[in-house]
Amino acid sequence: MVDGSAVLHADRNQTTSITAQAAASRLHGLVEPYGPEALSRYRQIADSGIAGHSQQTLWIESWMEAVPTKGLILTIFEGSDAIMALPLEVADTHSIRRARYMGGSHANGNFPACVRGANAPAAAELRQAIAAALAASRPDIDALVLERQMRSLQGMSNPLAVLAHQTSPNIALAVNLDDGFEGVLAKHNGKKRRKKHRYQSRKFEEAGGFRFMRAQTPEDVDRLFSAYAEMKAIWFRKNGLPDVFAGEEYGRFFRNLFARALQQEEPDFYLEALEVAGVVRAVSGSSRVGDRVVCEFGGIADDDMTPFSPGEFLTFESIQAACRDGNTVYDYGVGDEHYKRHWCDEEIHHFDVALPLSAKGRLYAGIKKPFTALKRQVKSSPRLNRLVRQLRGRVGREAEHKDAE
Repeated sequence: MVDGSAVLHADRNQTTSITAQAAASRLHGLVEPYGPEALSRYRQIADSGIAGHSQQTLWIESWMEAVPTKGLILTIFEGSDAIMALPLEVADTHSIRRARYMGGSHANGNFPACVRGANAPAAAELRQAIAAALAASRPDIDALVLERQMRSLQGMSNPLAVLAHQTSPNIALAVNLDDGFEGVLAKHNGKKRRKKHRYQSRKFEEAGGFRFMRAQTPEDVDRLFSAYAEMKAIWFRKNGLPDVFAGEEYGRFFRNLFARALQQEEPDFYLEALEVAGVVRAVSGSSRVGDRVVCEFGGIADDDMTPFSPGEFLTFESIQAACRDGNTVYDYGVGDEHYKRHWCDEEIHHFDVALPLSAKGRLYAGIKKPFTALKRQVKSSPRLNRLVRQLRGRVGREAEHKDAE
């Protein structure tokens, strides 16, 4: 039987030790509840420095306004100068209280907001500064869990990579656009792709005409995202997976995010779609940081146009548009899918950090490490991955059958 008072006493001793170590460090941290002042300070770092797609100020504002969550801004200082900031939310899972990037599973390819040219922190100092700041402000948090992080962005190494970490279970796939769209096609059987694209165009014209579009108004955003949510709900159900887009708060978040981005001269977030005969057949949502585009999500309708691969057609047009806009990377985001492999020539391996802050946090981190390694092993094995997908599909079909009865 575990002596709860002994665990509590050990945690207090640990907090005191961490605080003393941080006091002797050149780094220190500040944790503030999310609010206008904290957001203003965060904006100064993120908008003038380097920040991940899901750490952009517009994402943070839209998420906090739409989703009922407890937000924090953790800022790391070197002396009196801020060098890095983490937008966090607090989530409870199985009695473990974690601080994570705002956005939960929707936040991918993460990278903290960093001041350009700031000195790279030492691992021990950074760990102590983070732990001391959270212990002083939120001693109820058991662990800082930062997943799906990019190792570099816009030429800067991720400062959090100095902390103990492990490779994320899911890889991301990307297309190098340095040589323009013709260069992309040259690497990926361009003659065959153009022939198929012309064939698809003819079929879509015969069906009533088509257009590739990008949302230009809030009304466009509402229409395209609603269509996407319907498509994806069907896909999740068929594959026996929980619908991560279900819930009014998530719909509100994405609609606000893409609608507000329209006010920017060059929107950081945008929706694209393929319409055939006036009906939306495929939708993708993308983000842009510098010259890097990330396809955050995509979906296709399950209807009479499905045999002609509207999703593939939309990808062709989206990558071509990304090249035309001067981007150098088209990142397909997290997940190793067959249709992504058709285009991609780069693999991106993100990393996860689990920094324990309490006895429960240490237990959580200890369990998470082998579980993540096992998940990565399954994901990297075509045979095991196929088996998991088959089982999920069977669950989804059985659920659909029950719903129909």
